[in-house]
Amino acid sequence: VCVCTFMLSTACRHDADGDLDPPRGRERPAVSLSRALDGGYLASSLSFSHDRITDATGKAVMMRWEEPIMRAHAAALCCGAPSLSGSDVLNIGFGMGLFDEAAQALGPRSHTIVEAHPDVWANMHARGWASRPRCALVFGRWQEALPRLGLYDAIFYDTFGEGVAEFDAFCAVLPALLRPGGRFSFFNGFCAHSARLHTSFAMRTSACLGVLGLRCRFQLVPCEPPGEEGWRGVSGRYWTFDSYMLPVATLDEPSECRADTPPDAEPGGRAEAARRPNGADNARVAAQG
Repeated sequence: VCVCTFMLSTACRHDADGDLDPPRGRERPAVSLSRALDGGYLASSLSFSHDRITDATGKAVMMRWEEPIMRAHAAALCCGAPSLSGSDVLNIGFGMGLFDEAAQALGPRSHTIVEAHPDVWANMHARGWASRPRCALVFGRWQEALPRLGLYDAIFYDTFGEGVAEFDAFCAVLPALLRPGGRFSFFNGFCAHSARLHTSFAMRTSACLGVLGLRCRFQLVPCEPPGEEGWRGVSGRYWTFDSYMLPVATLDEPSECRADTPPDAEPGGRAEAARRPNGADNARVAAQG
């Protein structure tokens, strides 16, 4: 786990089942599971609509307004190239599939998706993701899926119901999952109730990834969270900034692939409430899904 310890409250967001075997990878350390999720988020019933997924308490697992952000994440993982052609992509946490739709449009060589919530898993199959070309689906939490994963050129992490400890544990195995020059990004909703703490967490994450051999930079991306009507029916607004610090970390980062905003650039807007219950507070509270 990351050598940096930063106690902040944070709210975040598997059998192989596809026509593609994930690329083979290096041996990686076992990661312990948090039992809290098994009887919480993963055991809860989810509600699906066109613009959101909510859990049994009304908290947003994912919302449609995030779509431009997810497209930006997929584009950032191209490392300046026009597409993901020739890249093996791994996504941890499907949600509404916003990132995965964007990644698919960029034509990756392979696309592996790990999802742990049974309702999301069923929704993925109902939408035909199991029959998508070059796409492999893995059911379960990422901690359980590690032995079946391989080596990747681009990895995205966006879970619900996990916090800082789980995020750090995932970062710790990145060197065993990424090829040299491989890119990593994640939904950056940690500490979204405070611009100052949000920026501090970004700096902390950058330092921790650096210890692991990944150079992390942040791109400041404009975003438009919903207005009053858009939040209706959602328990807790998990995002109120008018900009988003999009992280891109590269293993043995080549000089030509660097995001252009340092981690000390604060997002605009005011954060009045922590986003989804993420164990600690990563805007969304996702649990491998």
